[in-house]
Amino acid sequence: MESPQLAAQLTSAVKAVTSLPVIVKLSPNVTDIKEIALSVEEAGADAITVINTLKGMAIDIERRRPCLGNIAGGVSGLVIKPVAIHMVFDAARVVRIPVIGWWRHRVC
Repeated sequence: MESPQLAAQLTSAVKAVTSLPVIVKLSPNVTDIKEIALSVEEAGADAITVINTLKGMAIDIERRRPCLGNIAGGVSGLVIKPVAIHMVFDAARVVRIPVIGWWRHRVC
């Protein structure tokens, strides 16, 4: 979700219907994660979690076609760790609520 306003509206709506802690998952596919982190904090989020997969695509150069049946997909694993760390760092600098940046190393 790219819009801080929409993220805040969604967070407020969820907070209005539950007494459970609300942890908002922030996508890395945004222009500025700090704005969105602040907006969901102001809307009542109890914590945020950063990140999921990055948008990506691979091309089979021999066949000149996308490798994935869905054309594009999520890039994950060790290759995105520096991006994840940077986004957790950025978000944590601007909010007072906990920022969760879970990392699990998986070998294929």
